[in-house]
Amino acid sequence: MHPGLLVIGGFLLGTVGIKAAKSRPVHQACVRATACGLECKGYVEHVVDEAKAQCDDIMAEAKVLRNEEDAAHDVDDMIIEEAVEDSKEPEE
Repeated sequence: MHPGLLVIGGFLLGTVGIKAAKSRPVHQACVRATACGLECKGYVEHVVDEAKAQCDDIMAEAKVLRNEEDAAHDVDDMIIEEAVEDSKEPEE
């Protein structure tokens, strides 16, 4: 295809596109499409917020569980150390 035809076609398409964009029906269609986009954006933000809340809950529960396990492990270590110390004491 000749490059001159592409330039002329682009110019005509741009001119017609600008006139079409200024028309009332196209303007209304753009407004409606933007409104739908905003609605989708709101829904996605809502879903992301819920997912973040779920992740925060999981992390909080995991930290509590970890602290409980560490505390139980510390108690077990103390009991073992006391038993070892008691067995090392010489009898009189």
